[in-house]
Amino acid sequence: MDIHADFMPLYREGLSDAEIARRLFWSTGVVRHWRNDNGLPANKPRPPQKNHADAEAMWSLYKSGLPDKEIAEQLGVSSNYVRDWRFRQGLRANRIRDKQFNRYQELYDEYKNDSEIAALCGVTSSAVRHWRKKRNLPIV
Repeated sequence: MDIHADFMPLYREGLSDAEIARRLFWSTGVVRHWRNDNGLPANKPRPPQKNHADAEAMWSLYKSGLPDKEIAEQLGVSSNYVRDWRFRQGLRANRIRDKQFNRYQELYDEYKNDSEIAALCGVTSSAVRHWRKKRNLPIV
């Protein structure tokens, strides 16, 4: 088998390493290695990376309490990208429950009792009581 004779016509057609490998039943690593050993550039460079979201916009949306999925939708990136950014920043995920618990805290700080908080938040008073006890907060 003459590798050069098999490879060069396909390379001259402008095929990518992956397509050459598929047609010759080789691995892409073999094609890339042979091409690099012969000083040939790749025919089809990798597509440019998608523009990533502006860090300030991501930070602002995160601070507003939006979950990763909603931040991703607003910025046109994947939720995995948002999650990875959040991990790099050392931040916890914003959860819908966190928003609800923040609302409980606001109402508790306004001296509302468990029943009033429950009525305003559309939950049972036992749910509010459980939240309050977990935080060792006294009855108002």
